[in-house]
Amino acid sequence: MSSVAVKAQSGAPSAFPRALLPLSKAPIWALQRHYFDRTGIAAWRGNIVPSYVTTNPFCAGTYAEMLRDLFAGQDGPVDVVELGAGSGRFAYALLTRLFEGEGPPPPLRYIMTDVSEANIAFWRAHPDFARFIAAGRLDFARFDVETGDELVLQVSGRRLRPDAPAATLAVIANYVFDGTTQDLFAVAAGELTELLVEADGLPMPGAGREGEDLEVPALAYRSMPCPPDRYADPAWNGLLERYRKALGQGAFLLPGGALACLSRLRRLSAGAFVTLTCDRGRTRLEDYEAEPPPQPLSHGSFSFEVNYDALAGWTRASGGLALLPEAHASIAVAALALGLDAAGERRLAESYRRHVRTFGPDDFFVLKQAFDRDWETMNLRQLIAFLRLSAWDPTVFTICYDGLVTRLADATVRERRTLTEGVKAMWKHYLHLGEDVDLAFRAGGLLAGLGAFADAIPFFELSLKRHGKDPSTRKNLAYCRRRAAENGGC
Repeated sequence: MSSVAVKAQSGAPSAFPRALLPLSKAPIWALQRHYFDRTGIAAWRGNIVPSYVTTNPFCAGTYAEMLRDLFAGQDGPVDVVELGAGSGRFAYALLTRLFEGEGPPPPLRYIMTDVSEANIAFWRAHPDFARFIAAGRLDFARFDVETGDELVLQVSGRRLRPDAPAATLAVIANYVFDGTTQDLFAVAAGELTELLVEADGLPMPGAGREGEDLEVPALAYRSMPCPPDRYADPAWNGLLERYRKALGQGAFLLPGGALACLSRLRRLSAGAFVTLTCDRGRTRLEDYEAEPPPQPLSHGSFSFEVNYDALAGWTRASGGLALLPEAHASIAVAALALGLDAAGERRLAESYRRHVRTFGPDDFFVLKQAFDRDWETMNLRQLIAFLRLSAWDPTVFTICYDGLVTRLADATVRERRTLTEGVKAMWKHYLHLGEDVDLAFRAGGLLAGLGAFADAIPFFELSLKRHGKDPSTRKNLAYCRRRAAENGGC
């Protein structure tokens, strides 16, 4: 056994061999599960666990368009299962675009899932989801990405299982597979080794208290020769062999948790099985050339990058279609499909080209980072243009709110109309999580500044209800009521 990229350890060496485990068997994964169980929706309410890049309105709109392109006119309903739906923000933005946008809605039934019962209880009780539940468009299920093999829907009571599969199943997995179990391997001079984790000293499940971030120390690895039959599934061993032959030297992750999850979910579909997923990750085998063993990235919880090249290889080896970005800067958006006919594959490929490769969620996020830095240099026309590009993103609106207010004096009639309608569109797609930020006050403030006094009134009333009887809010509400009355209710 030889050491490979072993992180220096403090203190005297142990007199006994350290416990060595495959990365997928390390206790950090159970620690992560415990973190989400005890934190619930608070992990997203305070942005402890970052989620914006995969839950923003632009990203949700991208997925909505791809689902429409693929399933519009489909005979029979399509079940769309979101794994690890977390805050519910992505689901809400997607639902409003699919079922309350222009044109006839596609025949989709949306199922929000999570391993946390607290998250599911929060969604079911949220008043903004009620209309989708009542219409039979939305259901919920507890699903463990690591072990789940069926879905028991909590509203309808329907069960999706191998002996009672869905006709067609679409899966959405955003910022999910980066937190599922993975194994770590390395190639050097044509030899494949597995990098095992030195488990002694790692925190165990149950560590940490409510409100605390999850702390995972740097991992130390030791290498062992890897046999050609490392896994029971020959397809997984085939992936390892491909890397052994093609990679000169470097470490790579095999996303076993994701592969096993997709395999189990595939058995819940009698027909087409489509996965739309985005995450931090790599999309080409050559991306791992000369790469050192990775460390978990801490951000409230923790994550590793996703090896999308391996997920695509598994899909193609199974006779399916795998679509990956030609390049990406932050997140990779992938589409994996099994069981589509030729026409369906063409529709998916064309939709992916238009909505991801031409300009997709990763491109938007790159521009959003520049916007965060430079928005103060932009004039009103430019601010409006970016708000429109963002699909009237509440986060973008909040960032530049003061700039919008100070630039209103020079706004044209058309710009005022655009902003008025834009604020309404923003609110339509916004899911309130109980944050401290008073978005309702800002929406009302901008509408009042635009002279849309009657439109501003319900926002100030909602601000008082959610955030208390602030004197400034009460003053603004009284002013808008008086001006609306003077204008005949306008």
